[in-house]
Amino acid sequence: LVFSISKEKSFTVRQGTKKIEINAFARCTNMESITLNDDLEEIGREAFNNTKIKEIYIPASVTYLHPIFIYGNSMDKIEIDPQNQNYTSDDKFIYNKNKTKIVRYYKNDSSVVIPDGVEIVDTYSFHNKPNLNQITISSTVKELNQCFQYCTALTSITIPSNVEKISSGCFYNCKNLAQINVDNTQNSITGAPWGCPYGMRAVNWLK
Repeated sequence: LVFSISKEKSFTVRQGTKKIEINAFARCTNMESITLNDDLEEIGREAFNNTKIKEIYIPASVTYLHPIFIYGNSMDKIEIDPQNQNYTSDDKFIYNKNKTKIVRYYKNDSSVVIPDGVEIVDTYSFHNKPNLNQITISSTVKELNQCFQYCTALTSITIPSNVEKISSGCFYNCKNLAQINVDNTQNSITGAPWGCPYGMRAVNWLK
């Protein structure tokens, strides 16, 4: 499905559709609910941008879900079919199947705790969460990819000693992020300041 201009409040994707393309429903500003077909395989970037959809059910057939298929939208509920072999979800996050990787945080709260058991916070997983001002990273996290871009309310963050890798654009356009406190020795994690607009002034090595 490449593009829809439906004015309806609800929409059902027809059987046989394998992919919903980027911005496919961007002009469907009245849309409040959608039913996905049970042979759908892929949902593209910003597929449901500008809609009023607050709940969505992802079928077992989906093998690829772009992390920002809902972009900045806050969702009340994303439920993933338990038979899906690639993804699962709870009341805040979409994960890979075994919950070791966060694919997307889909709420717009002011604070969040990354759960124990998560090892990777993946690219775009917290992209454009303007209300988020407190992030607690659990002791199991090893890798932060380009995950916190455009978290503009974030002023400080603590990186625990268990984190081994931070991608270069992790804090891109976190324009108020003045403190990155790293619970490790200087330069133990390469690439600082990881895209932070404040540069190295923001980075504090705590050991």
